Amino acid sequence: MQGGIGFALTDALGEAFENLLSQIVYNFEDFLKKLWEKFRIAIKEIPNWYLKYGSNQYYRYKELGELMPDIITLLVPALKAGKASKAAEEISLLKNLSKAEKELALEKQTQKYLEGYYETLRKESDDFSKKLEEKTAESEVKEVFDDAENELDEIVNTKIFEKLKKFNSITNKYPNDPIPLDGKFYGTAEVENGLIKIDGALANYPQNVDYIITNDGKLLLGRKHHFLGEAKDVLAAGDLKLVKGKVKRISNLSGHYQPTKIEAEQFPEIFKILNVDLKNSNLNIGYQTTENLQGWKEITTKIK
Repeated sequence: MQGGIGFALTDALGEAFENLLSQIVYNFEDFLKKLWEKFRIAIKEIPNWYLKYGSNQYYRYKELGELMPDIITLLVPALKAGKASKAAEEISLLKNLSKAEKELALEKQTQKYLEGYYETLRKESDDFSKKLEEKTAESEVKEVFDDAENELDEIVNTKIFEKLKKFNSITNKYPNDPIPLDGKFYGTAEVENGLIKIDGALANYPQNVDYIITNDGKLLLGRKHHFLGEAKDVLAAGDLKLVKGKVKRISNLSGHYQPTKIEAEQFPEIFKILNVDLKNSNLNIGYQTTENLQGWKEITTKIK
């Protein structure tokens, strides 16, 4: 390339050729600048994009990082061509220099531009590596916190389960009945600050919603106790009145489980073990009796 440019500069038509070369060089240089800017931005944004969509961030980042030398190898020839051509245009102004001097100037100019690009590439690569390390560290910290949270939940659940062991299970009185097709499962309750949530939202059933509490302490909400309990034994069953997550009323009204008055009187304690706030809540108990002709009685009391 240097020999060709040197020959052109000594040729009789050098002036016209230099003008044409100058136009081509500046157009190509602008194109390379735009291409480089897009590549630089893409390199910067890869960590954020990949951490958001990748399924195995650390190792895939590692593989991507190992591709950087190949990317640089492909990019440098294009950069070299553009910068070397611009250097040739600058040297064309030095018409009084010898061929050797012109070629030396071309080499220096080319080296100068290449060093600038290499420095930019190195800086972008360092920034990429630093950002990758930060994202990896964030991921590792999050994993540690998640593990600690899971361990804490397990400890809490174990303690709850131990406290619930003192309560006798309530059997399904009609376990062989077919599971109702119109049964519905709204979700497993989450208790936060004494309030009941389903899928992260405060449960709101101002009329009533069926519930069961399983033997391992899960509070399930839905419709039809036989469906919710899958005909298995439970610790509690009935319906709840819930307003913005706050329990307003607990009952023992369940046709399949039919909790007795004595069993129902233990329900508030069970709910409290699950950390449900029962302040200003009522307990409604229905039970069979010989005290009246109907053979049925319901009483409502304020939960203490």
